[in-house]
Amino acid sequence: MSLAPVLFVRPLPTYLGLSGSPLLWRWMLASACWLVALGSAALGRVGREDARVTAGLLSLAGAVNASVALSFRPSRLAVPVGSLVLWGVAAWRYRAWRYRTAR
Repeated sequence: MSLAPVLFVRPLPTYLGLSGSPLLWRWMLASACWLVALGSAALGRVGREDARVTAGLLSLAGAVNASVALSFRPSRLAVPVGSLVLWGVAAWRYRAWRYRTAR
């Protein structure tokens, strides 16, 4: 008997295919939206950001996160705090854009 740990390394698509959980696919979609929104916000440092795109991607990531939280069984309580934060940042970013363009 060996107490050495066994390590399996698999590519992400293989792991997701074996897991069978649609929640992981949603998590990946929300993460991708967040990363693209982060890239869009980074473009704002050089004056090339469209805040509507950033706010839209953050809102979409929040909606996907909320769908994950609401898909749990009724016996589990999942409060989508991350979704609320994403929606708050999206609203803040969009309002800042509207204020800047209204001038």
